[in-house]
Amino acid sequence: LQDRRVLLVDDLPEAREAIAERLRLFGVRVDEAASGEQALRMAESLAQQGDVFDAVLVDWRMAPMDGIETLDRLRGLLGDGTPPAVLETAYDDDAMRRTARQARFASVLVKPITASALHDTLLQLLSRQVLPDIGRAQPGSAEAELRDRHTGARVLLAEDNPINQEVAVALLQAV
Repeated sequence: LQDRRVLLVDDLPEAREAIAERLRLFGVRVDEAASGEQALRMAESLAQQGDVFDAVLVDWRMAPMDGIETLDRLRGLLGDGTPPAVLETAYDDDAMRRTARQARFASVLVKPITASALHDTLLQLLSRQVLPDIGRAQPGSAEAELRDRHTGARVLLAEDNPINQEVAVALLQAV
């Protein structure tokens, strides 16, 4: 991810700052926009200089232009030069994922976004690996796969919170 350039679009300053800081820790050059309109101006300016973003991370719920419209207008502006886009959202439901898929987002990150999820998503996106479908897995499919592949395996659980230890042990024992 070193020296990759990412456009981060989020109208919430705290969220934008937290995600930008994580990206910088990965060595990513981050251009921050507080709105869809600002993102469009930044993308147009960069394109006029003959440069492009490697990826776009855009928040779904912004006003007046949401993340879907922002990506659509970026596509209108940049055409085939539009970088792959990731939708950030605090809403994790099937309807949102269908909407993201229809808008041709490469992936969805649900807030709060962990450093590992952000890193892995960007790494896959920027290395042109195939991303997993942004639809949800079928209920119980992860449990079934865990049973099929790892029944009887020994697991080392590293967790400092006793309640989280109990929950994790109970879930692991159940499968």
